[in-house]
Amino acid sequence: MAKPVCVVSDSNSNGGIIIASNQTVLVLEGKIAANASSPVSTHPAIGTGVHAGTTTSSSTVLILEGSPATLIGDVDSCGHPRLPSSQTIFSTD
Repeated sequence: MAKPVCVVSDSNSNGGIIIASNQTVLVLEGKIAANASSPVSTHPAIGTGVHAGTTTSSSTVLILEGSPATLIGDVDSCGHPRLPSSQTIFSTD
């Protein structure tokens, strides 16, 4: 099933925003695509407090500079899933 590719500035379910990417070759609709281990901003933790994290990836098809692309629905290292964005670029994973 095709899923949209995440880009820098996309949010997770608790407001954690992708703040950078570990790749520079793929730009989608003017924004850099995110790949696994891209840093996520500080945001509310499940329970109390705040934390940050990194993106993960379920992609087995789209590899960006040696690391799989982050897709909508992938769960960040902090446990929050990536939310749908306005992207119209999809991976066939």
